[in-house]
Amino acid sequence: MSSKYPKLQLFFGFVILLCCLAVVTYFGWSLFDYVKGLKSENALALILGSLTITASIFANIVVKYYEKKNTVEISLRESRKEVYNSYLSLMQGVFASVDKSALSPEKVAEINKGIILWTSDGTLKMIGELRVALMNDNNNTKANLEKYANVVLAMRADLGYKNKDLKPKDLLNVFINDVDKYFD
Repeated sequence: MSSKYPKLQLFFGFVILLCCLAVVTYFGWSLFDYVKGLKSENALALILGSLTITASIFANIVVKYYEKKNTVEISLRESRKEVYNSYLSLMQGVFASVDKSALSPEKVAEINKGIILWTSDGTLKMIGELRVALMNDNNNTKANLEKYANVVLAMRADLGYKNKDLKPKDLLNVFINDVDKYFD
């Protein structure tokens, strides 16, 4: 989130941090003074109990944070999966069809809306570069196929796949019979 006054925000953040630190220090010294007056068994029980409660609260906060993050990530992947399926179907039609004008502009516009909303920044940039390359239609089939395969690899990465040991040629082998003709 951006702000009109980042320096002011930084200053107030620093002031709040100092205030919190002062409060924690005050309570820490107060607790230390209180514990100093107790018997060692009682002090040990108080300290261990406090540490247990603090660790439990901290662990609960961390678990909730990662659960929420995981839930959001799963939801995002599901949304992306639908959009990516539509895009891949469209692109396979583009590469299979000699007549690119047969594609419905409404279908392309709908898929583009999903792409803009749901893809990661890097994947969106790669899709744009592929689109420009295809629109220029410079008959550089190998370069266009390689760009397409890299887009698919980026989509797979967005969906959580590692793409370990996958190369563009490996993906293109799935739907192009003579891929060796383009990749030596």
